[in-house]
Amino acid sequence: AVAIAYPVKINDVPEFPPPSKKMDPLPKIEERLPQATTIKWGDKIYILHDQSVSYLHNGQAAQLLMRKTRMAAPTTMELSLNGFVLGLPNGKVEVWDIHGSRTSLHVFEAEASQVNSIDTLGHSILCGTNQLSLVDTRQADAPWTIWDHHRSPVQSVSFVSETIFTSGSEDTLKLWDSRTRRPLVTIERNITALDWFGPRMISAGSDNVVRLWELTSTSFAERETYELPCSTVYLTRTCAVALSTNHVYMRSGEEVKLQKLQNPYPPSALSPNRDYLVTQDASGYITFFKLA
Repeated sequence: AVAIAYPVKINDVPEFPPPSKKMDPLPKIEERLPQATTIKWGDKIYILHDQSVSYLHNGQAAQLLMRKTRMAAPTTMELSLNGFVLGLPNGKVEVWDIHGSRTSLHVFEAEASQVNSIDTLGHSILCGTNQLSLVDTRQADAPWTIWDHHRSPVQSVSFVSETIFTSGSEDTLKLWDSRTRRPLVTIERNITALDWFGPRMISAGSDNVVRLWELTSTSFAERETYELPCSTVYLTRTCAVALSTNHVYMRSGEEVKLQKLQNPYPPSALSPNRDYLVTQDASGYITFFKLA
């Protein structure tokens, strides 16, 4: 594995370009929902609350009730082939398969104190706890495959084709070969959120810096950096999106648009075609933004 350290200091990073236009939100869903912690957009829009999951389909809201025996609220959620996957603070991963009104549940023990992050690819679940683990959901009670782990808890995991990105709280970003399960590149950067589109990646960190990267199958290079405190970042075909305190920033070329939000660091998701952004405001209403 190759380790790379960049000597960029926060004082050397330019501020995010100032906005020149306002974004125009689409009409809200006329139904208030409980405050969400996570939103995912697949065939439906799934909204994770404290003890339940709601979903939106064709503008209508419905609710999927969780098991009443749960002792703690999920820490993370990701979509799977048939439904969604929940990570719990007790180290368990629950797979919910949804077919019409029937819901079946599978539980996998991650053997950790808390599930920090999850990503799915096909029938595989990649799980970040105090280590990096992989499980095949086609087999009930399947054992976890444990990979080389970070020196501290894994905060973010992402499948990108045959490669995997992970970031840990020890300020490292790693690129893995999913076939050999070996790290290809390690970069000393604090990463709290990331997203990619094609050969580009965007990241945000607790150092309040947004970074744009260029990706290959075996490496990634930092191309642009901006000072902007934010919790979530996205890339689309035409723009970069960052959710900051009470604001959504959208940059397309040299143009930057801004929309003020009622909810600081709101939960959000992109549509599968990445043309729309969905967020929830502090009153519980769902709002959509057209990006393309």
